[in-house]
Formats: sequence, structure tokens, C-alpha cells
Amino acid sequence: MALNFREYTPEDLEHLHELEIMILKDMITVLERNNIPYFAYGGTHIGAVRHEGFIPWDDDVDIVLFRDDYEKAIDVFNKELDPEKYEVLSPRLIDDCFYLFSMVSLKGTKYAFWYRDYVSYNVGIHIDFFALDNVPDSDFKCKIYYYKTRILNHLQTNAIIDMKHSKIHHLIHKILKIFPISNQKWKEYTYKAITKYNNQETKRVADAGEISGFFAFDRDGFKPAVKTKFENIEVAIPKSDKILVQLFGDYMQIPPEEDRYNSAPEVLDFGDY
Repeated sequence: MALNFREYTPEDLEHLHELEIMILKDMITVLERNNIPYFAYGGTHIGAVRHEGFIPWDDDVDIVLFRDDYEKAIDVFNKELDPEKYEVLSPRLIDDCFYLFSMVSLKGTKYAFWYRDYVSYNVGIHIDFFALDNVPDSDFKCKIYYYKTRILNHLQTNAIIDMKHSKIHHLIHKILKIFPISNQKWKEYTYKAITKYNNQETKRVADAGEISGFFAFDRDGFKPAVKTKFENIEVAIPKSDKILVQLFGDYMQIPPEEDRYNSAPEVLDFGDY
């Protein structure tokens, strides 16, 4: 039964965590079988280090891979995960997939936000996986890279979905619909900008496909990965804590209660799970 709400009940959040661990475990099995390195990312990374599992109020799991490994992961997940159980949602595979990261979604479940009416696919309970791309060593060029990729990311997103709750985004969507540019073409423009430096040796990498933020990380801070406990499984985390410091500052400090939040979906349906 679908639920429409803004906050999780403790029981729903616990159940969500259980299913996310199941999905993550299956993903890790495929990645390790194919010798594809990955790293816990963002809140999942800090959860592994500080809590040996989920941040208690967190509701999602993220991993990140270097671009070449990310592209390989899309292929092996498609081939080796149970097709009756999982679906790979990726802008590379779905025309109206407006985000520039990918996810492994559990079939028979729903995890839906307001934009569900603008896309052809169902998002179930899922794990997101992101790509790290090279960014220029020059701070000036890195700023140009950031602004260019961010603008293109917003444009390709607005070309697909109509953010009616935002006047400026709603206007951009209407303007973009005037031009005969396909969804795929917008994504190609954005992808080209994001991967511009991948044929060069650079010291830093970034997850430029994430529309809400941008951090340039030292490449050397990731490999070799370190295995650590996460709930009842083990996950790989970057070797250096510099990434956590960049993202969270004093990451071992528990934030005050008013700063603890998650992004509960409008529709949550566990299906038969």
C-alpha cells in the first residue's frame, strides 16, 4: 500500500535500512566479482566511520566510483543482478532520466517524489551510485568547470521536468521546450563538459553530476580503499579522512537535533518486502 507522508515512522526507516543493506550487499557482490573498486560516499561514508552503519536519521546509501569503473558498473549490474528483482536506472539507459548519476532500484517497491509525473520509469527503494571525473588543477579553471557543468546540469534537468514550485525553473522549462533539442542531446552536452578533463592527468576529481553541490577531492585520498563495518556487512571507504573533513568538517561531532534531517519521499511502498 502506498503511503503519502513527509516523515518516516521509526518502523518504516528501520525497514528501509534493511532493504537498502540487501541491495547494497548484492551490488558489492557484483562489483567485487568483477574487480571494480567503489567507495562509500557522503552520509554513507560518515555513517560507516562514526556509527559503523547508518547515521540513525539517514535514509539512503550512496557509493561513488571513478568514471571508467562507474561505466563498467552500469554494464555489470545490468548483466549480473537478478532482472526479476532489480532495475538499473541510468541516464545512459533511459531517455528521460534527468539526473546524471545512476541507481539500482528494487522492483515491486516505490520511492517517489513530486517529479514522478514527468518521467516514464518507476523509482523504487534504491542505492545511488555516482561518478568521479577529473577536474583541472588550476583553481581558476576548476571554477569555470564548476559553473559550466552546473549550468548545463540545471538546463538538462529543466528540459525534462517542470519544477512548477519554482518560478525561475518553471520559466526555464517553458523556454527550453521551444527549442527542438532532445533530452539525449542535452545530456550529451552536459556529459561532454563533465568528462572534459578525463583524458588528462589531474590531481583532483569531483562528482560533478550531483546538482546540489560540488567538491574537488584529492585523487590520492581514495585508493587503496579500506574495508570497514557497516551494519551487518562490510563496505569499502576511501583511505583518507580528508574527504570527510571537506564534506563535514569535524565529522565525528554529532550534529544538533535541528540539523538532523532526511528526504522522506511523497510515496513509499515496500511492496512484498
